[in-house]
Amino acid sequence: ILGWLAVSQMPSRYDSRARVFVQMRSILPAGADSANAMGDQQRDIDTVRQTLTSAVNLEKVVRGTDLAKTVSSDRDIADRAAGLQQAIKITAQQDNLFEIVTTAASPKLATSITQKLIDIFQESNLAGDRTETRQSLAFLDQQIAGRAKQLEGADQRRMAFDSQFAGILPGAGSIS
Repeated sequence: ILGWLAVSQMPSRYDSRARVFVQMRSILPAGADSANAMGDQQRDIDTVRQTLTSAVNLEKVVRGTDLAKTVSSDRDIADRAAGLQQAIKITAQQDNLFEIVTTAASPKLATSITQKLIDIFQESNLAGDRTETRQSLAFLDQQIAGRAKQLEGADQRRMAFDSQFAGILPGAGSIS
């Protein structure tokens, strides 16, 4: 009976788990150095962790879930966000696979917190992908313009050569 009484007094704790695959390769590779790529990969993993548990994102989670029902000021939101930082654990399972584990007092709350984290991360990545795509397109446009100038210069040199040596070249001139 004492054991049952002790167990009944323990607060309920629910975990919500989600696995997220994050594509971290850019459209244009930065370089072929494998040692640098390993450092970049670790930096990308740290960036994902920091992005998901940043204070700004955790405040968005508080405002977007049932946690916002019991807050009355910005200080309460900051306190809830600090508490969420302790309740959320992010682990890298493989290179691009992350597991998010959220602990909360109710299963609905744990699930909604995890889902809101994923939604916020997707929104921030879409904005980053657009910026990266714009930068890649600008880079490709610069490369095309440079190649067009090189091609134009080579064509002008060919035409100058043709006009200078028009009589010497085989197949040039008249039959007579």
